[in-house]
Amino acid sequence: RMAYIEVDGKAWPDPDPAKVAALVENRTIENIPTSGRNLYQLHYSQPGVIKNSSYWGDFELYAFGNINGVIISGGRSGENETLLDGVSNTRGDRGVAFAPSLNSVQEFTILTNTYDAQYGRFGGGVTSITLKSGANALHGELFHFLENEKLYATTWADNALGNKKTPFRQNVFGFTFTGPYYIPKLVDGRNRLFFMMSLEGLRERNPQLQTRTLPTAEQLQGDFSGLTDNQGRRVTIYDPTTTQLQPNGSYTRQPFAGNRIPQSRINSVASKVATFYPKPNRPAIDLANNLNYAQ
Repeated sequence: RMAYIEVDGKAWPDPDPAKVAALVENRTIENIPTSGRNLYQLHYSQPGVIKNSSYWGDFELYAFGNINGVIISGGRSGENETLLDGVSNTRGDRGVAFAPSLNSVQEFTILTNTYDAQYGRFGGGVTSITLKSGANALHGELFHFLENEKLYATTWADNALGNKKTPFRQNVFGFTFTGPYYIPKLVDGRNRLFFMMSLEGLRERNPQLQTRTLPTAEQLQGDFSGLTDNQGRRVTIYDPTTTQLQPNGSYTRQPFAGNRIPQSRINSVASKVATFYPKPNRPAIDLANNLNYAQ
């Protein structure tokens, strides 16, 4: 007795080769909060991906130091590939060329090893981004995210200096608009030809409090008689023209008398440039006169 199996059509082998990859879907992209609305931040949620940049602040779309500061599957930072709808999104220096808005992304995949022949030119991982496409109906969305200092606590620096909150305003806004190409009597792209438009803008006002160590009025005149280290020990200023080589190979110099540089030894141009230094405006934090200026 014999059995027969009849198959209609052609059977094709699975074209998707064995690979290690992680798919991040649109629902995850839109619902999981990210600092700065940057999809590249979701890299770190995947196994085999390590952040190697030192900055942990906001991750806006312009934060390319963070975008490129990633190690995938043990490869070197800066040796990764990014594809945008299948087209290389990588600059000549191996950095990412363009960071799309979150609202324009449908999904993205991170391949960490075992690549087939369609990938190349890199020694790390592959981030393949798929943008949204249109549909037969028009769809759109507007968004606006606000950050304001009234919603924040006072920073440590402002507290230490007795200052009010530093003003901060950040507005992230934009839109996404999709649909079919349709021009009556000319083009009917329904079921065939679609478009997607996306814009994300950033407006930020973020003045930073800066503290600096500036020379005192006496030091600008060459008088370092009051110069001490953090423990109150005098710091000696030596005359470079008195340098002498000793038999043992070392060098010695003579200090300026009274730790004061004679006016005749001060360059007239340097003296004029020194007048542009702002004057110290706050008490120093130690005996070495450090951080005596804030703005």
